[in-house]
Amino acid sequence: MSVPTVHPGPVTPVGHETILVVEDEDGIRAFVKTALRRFGYHVLEASSAEGALAAVAGSTAPIHLLLTDVVLPKMDGRELAVRITRDRPRTKVLFMSGYTERMGTAEGFSSRGSSSSKSRSQPRRCSPGYGNCSGQTERQS
Repeated sequence: MSVPTVHPGPVTPVGHETILVVEDEDGIRAFVKTALRRFGYHVLEASSAEGALAAVAGSTAPIHLLLTDVVLPKMDGRELAVRITRDRPRTKVLFMSGYTERMGTAEGFSSRGSSSSKSRSQPRRCSPGYGNCSGQTERQS
């Protein structure tokens, strides 16, 4: 008895929300921005926590997701998240880091409304992960 093989269709962009990407490494920030835009998201970017705070202060538009590196110069991603969500409590937070083994509940990174990701090289994973945060799911065409 032969079992038919199912091949899913191409992924259709589903995003329309605004994501603020904060990453001090230019190449990583550019990659993440490009990947998210391919999935239809509007992307704001900053290379530092200070730049992110300035971008947020200068905008009245909603920011649906803060996607921030944990390790940033001068102010870490956790402190940035606290400051942004204090004034914008509906903004969800997703931490990304190459140092996930140093993250954990003891350092306060596991909290309600936040997630972490060590994946920086798989753009397809960005969209479904965020879709789960926003209550949306990926559509197949």
